[in-house]
Amino acid sequence: MLLTHYKYNSFNNGSAKEFRIFVSCTEDVKLLSRVTEPFYGWSDTTMIPATSNAGTHYTFAIPAYKNNLKASVAILPVQQSGFISVQVKAYSNSFLILNETMVYDTTFNATQYYKTIWKENTNIGVTFVIASNATIMLSVLSPLSTFNHEGGNPGKHYEEDYVNFMPVSYPTTNCDSFTTRPDKRLIARTYTDNLHLSPSSCNAISTIQIYDDSKNIQGTDQVVSNVGLTSLDFNNRKQIGFSSQTGQMSTYRFGTWVSGDGLEDTIGHFAHYIPSTEEWVTSTTQFFTLLDHCWLEFYADQAGSNPDQIKIDGIPLSTLQYKKTVMTMFDHNYTQFITQIHNYGIHTIENDGNYVAYVIFQYVGTYSSMNGYLTGFNRRK
Repeated sequence: MLLTHYKYNSFNNGSAKEFRIFVSCTEDVKLLSRVTEPFYGWSDTTMIPATSNAGTHYTFAIPAYKNNLKASVAILPVQQSGFISVQVKAYSNSFLILNETMVYDTTFNATQYYKTIWKENTNIGVTFVIASNATIMLSVLSPLSTFNHEGGNPGKHYEEDYVNFMPVSYPTTNCDSFTTRPDKRLIARTYTDNLHLSPSSCNAISTIQIYDDSKNIQGTDQVVSNVGLTSLDFNNRKQIGFSSQTGQMSTYRFGTWVSGDGLEDTIGHFAHYIPSTEEWVTSTTQFFTLLDHCWLEFYADQAGSNPDQIKIDGIPLSTLQYKKTVMTMFDHNYTQFITQIHNYGIHTIENDGNYVAYVIFQYVGTYSSMNGYLTGFNRRK
């Protein structure tokens, strides 16, 4: 267990006796973690990527908050012996506000390290750029996340919630492949507040073409910040997709549940990685849900969009209650499906097409807490 400590209105270099947990299996497994805040009852559920996804470079943004910026970043070296050097930079609106390098022992049971930031009465956006000389993983916790209410609807409620996610590192892909197989990602407004984009490692300047409800053919060009400041919001949009030939843009959804037409209360928050269409899965995927108030949201290509051929726990989707929305992106049709899942435990989705699935929980422990996680992806080679 890691109990993080914060320094008022400042960054803090935290340390604790070994807080890494190593899991080794002889077969492929799915590993989920859950963090809980005992006083308010907030929590979040996160899929833990395999160590084969660990990397040496990460860029990510701290999820939105109201007035109190509070976040921790736990550094998880994959190796269990020898020393490691980790450089941590933090930016606020492109200005460098932290630049520190730590060198320490990764031996199992040795002291390990994390960073925290706590600033009150502020609306600054903060991003981190972390680089190491050996592969690491990160666990990011933002315990006071909420919709950034600047320009929001006065009088409405934007509830704070725990948000925990594990960023995906810069990929070690063949950069030439993106000219023929662009990096493409898409998501609908449902359960989404905004998207945070990390830059590619292939080019000094990363660019994307954004597609939405009104611009789903030609798209709009945008440069991606090299320090993680780029975000895409859903103001007057029901769907967003983007394509890039300049490399792979690790992307995260800051999610929520909006009680109404988009101008009502936002209740609960979560964050997770959004895989590119090249990283979608096929065949059978297992996922876990609680007893009730759980939904499976998944996106499928045209080959995987026939409800008669999609099965949930062995039952054809066409015989269940579900919502279906066709999304036209990149000159292709994709489909968003949402269906409620009942009963606690492990479930399955079967689909012979290509798809990506997310699990959404409402009212987890308290009315204002929401969980959401990615069920799996195949890392682009």
